[in-house]
Amino acid sequence: MLDIGQLQQSFRVRLERGGDIHEVPFSAVFSGPVQVADGVFEWALRSEMETLEPMEVLWEVPCIDLQALWFPAAGRRRSLDLNGSQGFTARLTSHAPVVCMHRADGQNRLTFAWSDATLPVTLCAEVHEETASVQCVLKLFSTDVQNGVSGKPSMLRLDVRSVFYAEAIADVASWWRVHATRPPLSVPASARLPVYSTWYSFHQPLTDSEVERQCELAKDMGFQVVIVDDGWQTSNAERGYAYCGDWDVCLEKIPDMRAHVDRIHQMGLKYVLWFAVPFVGKQSKVWARFQDKLLGVREELGAGVLDVRYPDVREYLLETYLHAVTEFGLDGLKLDFVDTFSSQRVRSIQGGVSAHEGVPSLSDDASEPRRAQRDEQSVVLAVEALFAELVDRLGAVRPDLLVEFRQSYVGPGMRAFGNMFRAVDCPEDGMENRVRTLDVRLLAEHTPVHSDMVMWHFDDSEQSVALQFLQVLFAVPQVSVRLDELNSRHEKVVRHCIAFWRQHRTVLLEGQLRPYHPELLYPLVVAKTREEWLCVAYAPMVIQLPDSADGTVSRADRPNPLHERYVFVNGTFQDAMVVEIPENLTGLCGRLTVVDCVGDICLRETVVWNAGLVKLHIPSMGTAELEVDVYEESRD
Repeated sequence: MLDIGQLQQSFRVRLERGGDIHEVPFSAVFSGPVQVADGVFEWALRSEMETLEPMEVLWEVPCIDLQALWFPAAGRRRSLDLNGSQGFTARLTSHAPVVCMHRADGQNRLTFAWSDATLPVTLCAEVHEETASVQCVLKLFSTDVQNGVSGKPSMLRLDVRSVFYAEAIADVASWWRVHATRPPLSVPASARLPVYSTWYSFHQPLTDSEVERQCELAKDMGFQVVIVDDGWQTSNAERGYAYCGDWDVCLEKIPDMRAHVDRIHQMGLKYVLWFAVPFVGKQSKVWARFQDKLLGVREELGAGVLDVRYPDVREYLLETYLHAVTEFGLDGLKLDFVDTFSSQRVRSIQGGVSAHEGVPSLSDDASEPRRAQRDEQSVVLAVEALFAELVDRLGAVRPDLLVEFRQSYVGPGMRAFGNMFRAVDCPEDGMENRVRTLDVRLLAEHTPVHSDMVMWHFDDSEQSVALQFLQVLFAVPQVSVRLDELNSRHEKVVRHCIAFWRQHRTVLLEGQLRPYHPELLYPLVVAKTREEWLCVAYAPMVIQLPDSADGTVSRADRPNPLHERYVFVNGTFQDAMVVEIPENLTGLCGRLTVVDCVGDICLRETVVWNAGLVKLHIPSMGTAELEVDVYEESRD
């Protein structure tokens, strides 16, 4: 465990006052530490320092037993150098202010987090060659934080416990929830059920009859929700957003939206409709109304980004969504591109800028009379106000409303407004889908995490199709292919994978989750409940069964197995998995069933496992389930 006293000695603060940089003692700016748990410490920003002056908090961590970093914006970047001195910026609508430094075995070395997940904060970590240490930096109050106060606590949290990294991250998520001003949005049961989406399968050219045909097939395959994506509102199919903003139904495609939604309801599916929240297109009727109330124009998209600091802009959006839900009978909204709302780049007080990932720097060239019409000066706080009123007003008419948000706007603050968090678009890229869904799950607590839509080439092998599903097994699956064009083998894969996921949904979504080796992009993931233990191996390795439920039970102490069911999922292209049985489980007996990737049973037999290595002959992308009966005496 790192010595918190030595860490604190390296703390320092830089302030910008009157254009000059001043370095001041850390203790002059923060009070503490307060030890809130063994190995967990908090420092609070002193009230007299809440002047919103640009500030940098710096400290150094020696590179001792420190091999990798985890942070919400990592993607496939897991090195000790977190994008150098630029780092990443977290705000309400993008990521979350937390970084976890860990050993290669997953043990936490240092997890640091900032309490206010609403206003922008930049987190940096960079290897300092001269001292063989990682220099950590928090950049505070350097963007439109200066235009408003969120009302949330300003605290720095450091966790140096020697615990599994995922536990340290989960505790930060719980900490944010405790300090939040609004609780997480309630989660309807349908938010945890498989989804069919029209985006990759249709893109913009869709019709009501085509969507209904897919929904008939989807329902029969086990799906419970349909998301109708971009295209319902325009006859244009150029993939831009020039026609967004009016949100009138394109009658050429869907002559009667309410009747269309009713027909899908009669099939037994929930209906979710897509909206691009920030965009008002140059070809829309409302462009003339709002062209002077924009954060900026995205010429490559043919659309402007609405400035929600104007109350009439927010009211227009709210009335649009309220009308759609009530008039069309919708069950939910897919609210897209929320992370496009931004007003400035993040500026270092040492000079230079670092743009928030994926968000352009948008200028504020409104006239003074126009600015006077705003009721909020901070873009982030205006977005928060928009969604707070949205869930309040829509919740009054549809308390079970589904609201989907897409990575990166799936941070702790957005849990109050959304109940379906989806991985960022990564079509055909199963590994990226796995990494993204697991990254989001580590911070989402009980908010359901969804995969990006699974898709594949129709000439691909059934093993490759199955792998797309296995990569996202620990998330709610979304699928977007033309189901009526599947060949018989691919259809069997889809039916089997959805059925398997639904059968094990409790352990997959609600079980204790342990994604191992994030620095290797999670090659092994385990989830367990009291009844079931399930693992997925995405690379050849020896799977070690746990020797006790909590690390304390001896064989003599327990007359019953630790779990009633053990499930092994082979996410590799080899036809076997190797399992190590601990001494504590020797004599484990039960009925073993092996199934291939299309659901055909390959083997069913009674087995007795003794301590040592057991080779399970599981087909590529297949599964093996052991239903435990009793323990037998060890057989030599």
